[in-house]
Amino acid sequence: YLMETTPALDVLSLMLKGDGNCAEIDWLFLGLSMPQWLCIWFVGFTAATLLALFKTRSSRLCVCRL
Repeated sequence: YLMETTPALDVLSLMLKGDGNCAEIDWLFLGLSMPQWLCIWFVGFTAATLLALFKTRSSRLCVCRL
């Protein structure tokens, strides 16, 4: 609808302009907002991935043949 009724530069400006709605906290779960939960999950998944990589890498290095 916007592309049909307004010029392209105005549509681009309107799309890229923030209105502040993202700063509003709509809900909390256990006292944390969604960005805080996403940060916790990201750190957790990154730590699990690094742990798995180092665990498999160290087990390959310690192979002893008799």
